[in-house]
Amino acid sequence: MKSIFGVVALAAALAAEPAASALTVTFVSGNLSSRVVDVDEVAQTVFIRENHDGQGPVVWLFEGMDSGNWTITVRVNNVSPEVWNSFGFELLNDDYSESDDSDGLSFDQGGSIARTSTVFATLFVDEVSSRDYLNWYDGVIGTGGGAADFGFGIDPPGDLSSFYLVNTPNLARVPEPAAWAMLIAGFGVVGNAMRRKALLI
Repeated sequence: MKSIFGVVALAAALAAEPAASALTVTFVSGNLSSRVVDVDEVAQTVFIRENHDGQGPVVWLFEGMDSGNWTITVRVNNVSPEVWNSFGFELLNDDYSESDDSDGLSFDQGGSIARTSTVFATLFVDEVSSRDYLNWYDGVIGTGGGAADFGFGIDPPGDLSSFYLVNTPNLARVPEPAAWAMLIAGFGVVGNAMRRKALLI
């Protein structure tokens, strides 16, 4: 009889403990025609697939991420009419302020998770005291379905607080025909002025 009460007491104690918070990743805003998120809490991985049909930042809200180093993979498809020459990611606190080194949130700063891109050759990292920012460049994601995968780690704050992941495609700046015409005309004016000055001397 004593053992039955012990089992019942143990079951009641376990039922009274709050369940571990599950990680949720929620789309907040951005120009996406479709999106998919897969979370594996055992392996501590998050896979996000985005189809961008416009420009501007895409914002994701992460809530309930346990401590540890999480591997994040973001696959982007460019179905917009613009060519992208770089792609950036930034971590923001739950009040949209920049993540600094004191908040415990980082892109696995100093950790072992590789930062990778299937398209861009160079990575600019800004992890000074007031920001967590990654920007890949030296490559192009073309229009009409050009794609790239990005991989990086996130080391969340230990208190399970929420935070934002913001990613932004950056346009390849190609001068308009009118800009080319003005540039050529400007060279002509400067060349003509230099020629006239040489004839006067």
